[in-house]
Amino acid sequence: MRRTVRVLACALLPLLSTGIAAAQRPGDSPPPREKGETKPVDAPPSKQKLAPIALGTAIDPAVGWLDAGGKAATLGEQKGKTVVLFFVGRASPATAAWGKRFKKLAELYKDAPVVFVALDANADDCEDKSVEARKRLAQWATEQGFARFGLDPERALADRFSVATNGHALVIDAAQKFVYSGVLDDDFKGDQEARALRHIRAALDAVLAGKAPERASTPALGDPIVREVKRPTPAPKPDSPKPDSKRPR
Repeated sequence: MRRTVRVLACALLPLLSTGIAAAQRPGDSPPPREKGETKPVDAPPSKQKLAPIALGTAIDPAVGWLDAGGKAATLGEQKGKTVVLFFVGRASPATAAWGKRFKKLAELYKDAPVVFVALDANADDCEDKSVEARKRLAQWATEQGFARFGLDPERALADRFSVATNGHALVIDAAQKFVYSGVLDDDFKGDQEARALRHIRAALDAVLAGKAPERASTPALGDPIVREVKRPTPAPKPDSPKPDSKRPR
């Protein structure tokens, strides 16, 4: 009897080993964590993929930008107010086209609880972080009539709000909900008074009345935000003279 059991056990052992190996194929489960391996909780934000912000959703109050002096500003600081972010650039045709109208927009709503921020996300404007360069940029913003001016040097806000062009405006209501994304108006040349600021004013009037904008988005009409500074290709170095292969005798 014992011999029969032993024979059966020897016959079944290879089959059991094969089944276990098949059940534990590589890739079926994560590899064991090495001793001391932990996920860093203080990883730099620039290396973390930030989720896009969709229209109609609430925004984290920590979302923000930098002022020209490099100080952080957040939406949470504007709680209870509607915020309009307008993407601009020093060499941007869209800024030249709509910049004065953005200033006029701020004047029209100066008595309303609305904060207007001109925001520069262009690499050619933001790349130089020196004090002198930032002062020149702030001076330019003042000359344009932008009462509030901010920087988005890593284009984090532009990416999260899916903004690809200068001249694009965003509206965040007093409850910090993303309610409008688009242009100030569809008159790029600015020669038709009846169309001036019509899209952004319709959105703001609705928000201030406690309603959702009838038109929450418009197509982009501006020039692309500069994401990389192109530098001239260095001239190729002349070939070094080959050493003489002849040896003196």
